[in-house]
Amino acid sequence: MTVYSDGPDPAPQTLLSKWWGSNRFSMKLIRNQSDQTKSNLIIDINGGTGQSSVVGQLATGYTHLSLTIDSTSESTRTITTYINGSLSSTNVFYNVSGNWSDTTTRWVLGADRTGLGAYDNPVNFSNYYSGLIDEFVVYN
Repeated sequence: MTVYSDGPDPAPQTLLSKWWGSNRFSMKLIRNQSDQTKSNLIIDINGGTGQSSVVGQLATGYTHLSLTIDSTSESTRTITTYINGSLSSTNVFYNVSGNWSDTTTRWVLGADRTGLGAYDNPVNFSNYYSGLIDEFVVYN
């Protein structure tokens, strides 16, 4: 996916999220406290009560992001993140269960799923991304 940011926002901004059963995933931008011109790119598993890792930093402008999710293990997920084509990080998240391909819940682009209610009800979403998202592609 390619994202455009006009600079860090004081509030978290979610690029991609999914909530299924007791599991949650989100990839979000949070303002870097030591360099206010950049945003930290964070992968969050299970809503902040689980595991969270800073996987890179984004500056103002266009950035190409890609990630792979290796879910071949029953209880761990290895997420590899690339920023502008370069390896940014590889993180292993432990004690993560559930089927990430569960078709009864959707992946959400540009917002964080905050409830399991209807997808057409805005109260079930938060942390909207205020920039642009382009060229979003999923490969299996």
